[in-house]
Amino acid sequence: MQNLERWGSNGIAFLGPNSISGTLAPYLLTSSLAASVTSNPAPVLRSLAPSSASQGGLAFQLTINGQGFTQASAVEWNDVALQTSYGAGSVLTALVPASVLVKSGTASITVTNPLPGGGKSKAVQFTIAPLVPLISFSSSALTFSAQKVGTSSAARTIAIQNPGTVSLTMSGIKITGPNATSFHQTNNCASTLSPGANCSVSIVFKPISTGALGASLSFTDNATGSPQTISLAGTGD
Repeated sequence: MQNLERWGSNGIAFLGPNSISGTLAPYLLTSSLAASVTSNPAPVLRSLAPSSASQGGLAFQLTINGQGFTQASAVEWNDVALQTSYGAGSVLTALVPASVLVKSGTASITVTNPLPGGGKSKAVQFTIAPLVPLISFSSSALTFSAQKVGTSSAARTIAIQNPGTVSLTMSGIKITGPNATSFHQTNNCASTLSPGANCSVSIVFKPISTGALGASLSFTDNATGSPQTISLAGTGD
């Protein structure tokens, strides 16, 4: 067999010996099963939705936008293929399992198209945000009625709650400010406040002088914005 050549889109031609004359003769073989091979495009990943999730979150659907996607495209999380669904040449969706959200940090998201052609897209980073302690207060300020110097008012209470999903560490509750000695606090707060738990602080106003008096109730903890403060005000008679 000599000079094997592609013939059209469904056959091959070659030179072979003639069984009768013994000389070379052209032969043509065609098949209805033959089909042209289409090269897959190189995928391009442009954006993710969402682009972040919280540590310890539940499984969710990730939408990938870009171009050059095919039915055979695979979305990969740190080079591990995810269950992928084809939406269009510019959209894929993938199921992200909860097991990859256990630790905070970043993950590399890529799209791979198989051979022929194909290839792997450039990576886009997905963020797994660490859990952040939260703190909330029932009031941002307390104002006491006028009080005789040297006498104590009725106690006013402020409730503190941890509305987050990670423990809140409280390292200090104190009264600060120019007239701190005219306000007194007691509390039942432990050093750690579990998610959903609460405690309270009671404030008594006992002015040591006449006139407008002010101070702050200050909380030191591991929540964002620490130390948080609540304004205290009263008038000494």
